[in-house]
Amino acid sequence: MVVPPATDGFLAGTMYIYILGRRHCGSTILDILLGNSPEIQSIGELVHVWDAEGACSCGSRIGECAFWNRVREEVGLEDEAWRRWTRAAFEQAHLRRYLATWRARSEDPRFRDLAAFTERLAAAIAAVSGKPHLLDSTKEATRGLFLANFLPGVRMIHMVRDPRSNIASQYWRWKKQGYFRFLRRDWRAKPLGPAFMALAAAGWTVGNLLSAVAIRRLGGRAIRVRYEDLCRDPAAELRRIGDHFGIDLEPVVARLRAGESFAVGHNVGGNQIRFEGQLRFDPERERKRPPLPAWLRLVVVLLCWPLMIAYGYPLTAPAGPRPAPRPA
Repeated sequence: MVVPPATDGFLAGTMYIYILGRRHCGSTILDILLGNSPEIQSIGELVHVWDAEGACSCGSRIGECAFWNRVREEVGLEDEAWRRWTRAAFEQAHLRRYLATWRARSEDPRFRDLAAFTERLAAAIAAVSGKPHLLDSTKEATRGLFLANFLPGVRMIHMVRDPRSNIASQYWRWKKQGYFRFLRRDWRAKPLGPAFMALAAAGWTVGNLLSAVAIRRLGGRAIRVRYEDLCRDPAAELRRIGDHFGIDLEPVVARLRAGESFAVGHNVGGNQIRFEGQLRFDPERERKRPPLPAWLRLVVVLLCWPLMIAYGYPLTAPAGPRPAPRPA
């Protein structure tokens, strides 16, 4: 099946920004903040757009959302072709496709065709939203590697968070709701909770190492953002991101300082806060969560310490990381 080519000048006129990171890294918050720039359309985790029954943050199902229906029309594919290509993007992003993506040659028709569809979809989103740049917060390392290899000009934000805070989000969800999410499945074997938490800690290390492969291939087109730095000084972090990508984020900074709320828009996938309609950035919200049990803090440090040091997180304190080096 032939994929319609991207519109002329897509790469010159539209910047595709991709957020890499682990679950619960704070990407949804950054996505919403950046999406309130006049120049950036945030779309959440784009690979989930295949699911017509899934929920858009506007409250509609994706298949019934006016915004996404206009995007589909702009792409110009029949329903079956749309389902096929959006599902292909979803499947490609899975961890089990990482090795195949890493090995893929530039002339591989499967990846070239998927890249052509991705460009076409991105151009359609830009046309419908009226914004020149788009932000995809899928976070998956496999998709990041695909974009780095096959979408020239892509930019990336590698978002990291202290693994003790990251695992705490998963731990308290498991304690409250009785399930653990791993490889796109919900596991409800509560007695295995400690093993799942150790797996999540190991996943933090492995996932960030896999993300680093894509980051290295981009060179200066990638930037690392620590969630803690965003919380401590959001204006400075937003300016740093804007300067790196050549985007004026002062309108967002001004609204932050005025204490305004931020509209969520039409995000798919991601944290449940996207359904609140409006986000008021509150770094103190995270500090109200109880700390991890001592045994789990120890497990996290044992499994994550090399990258904790690399990212500037102290091993002996659960919060308040020292200022990190500013890697590109």
